[in-house]
Amino acid sequence: MAKKTPSGRGKGERTDAMAALQAANEELRAKLTDIQIELQQEKNKIHSVYYSSVCASQCELMSCSRKAVQLQINESTKLTVLLMRCCQTRQSDLSGAIVFTLTGPGDGGDASAVSGTE
Repeated sequence: MAKKTPSGRGKGERTDAMAALQAANEELRAKLTDIQIELQQEKNKIHSVYYSSVCASQCELMSCSRKAVQLQINESTKLTVLLMRCCQTRQSDLSGAIVFTLTGPGDGGDASAVSGTE
């Protein structure tokens, strides 16, 4: 007859139970490892999707900023060209206008009108 421990089981039963418990423990550890790997892969997917959308948003924002700057440059260039045309027009208008010159002190010191369109 097998010796019984105070718990009421024999040594053989206890060894079998311990082996079954260790096998179940290893199986559960393997399942846990698989689940952890799967969880990490899902986190990586989410991370990848999130950052790709963030990068896309940032690229779109940068593109819009570049377009806005280009529009400002274009508008500034248009205004500069318009200002230059106005100055040229004004200059040509002035070249045909009456020009006042001051005469020297021996000429009586009065202003006389000289036409630029003689």
